[in-house]
Amino acid sequence: MAVELFKAENPRVVFLDLTMPVMDGYEALKLIKQIDPHAQVVVVSADIQTQAQESVLALGAKLMVPKPIDSDKMLAVLQQLVF
Repeated sequence: MAVELFKAENPRVVFLDLTMPVMDGYEALKLIKQIDPHAQVVVVSADIQTQAQESVLALGAKLMVPKPIDSDKMLAVLQQLVF
């Protein structure tokens, strides 16, 4: 569903979890970056292991932010990527 929403809405920034019901975040990230190599994807995950962070950054994510993310942190990320 994340990939379909990306195709339909073409957002400026995507917040993506690694654990999703139909397709994991790694696969969704790969597909989103294939559709738009310039897509700004922020992975938000409870998995803060170094290997997970290295993997998502290698796949093209701009940032990986640990859960839970509060509104101030989300706003700071948006300001960094959009403005």
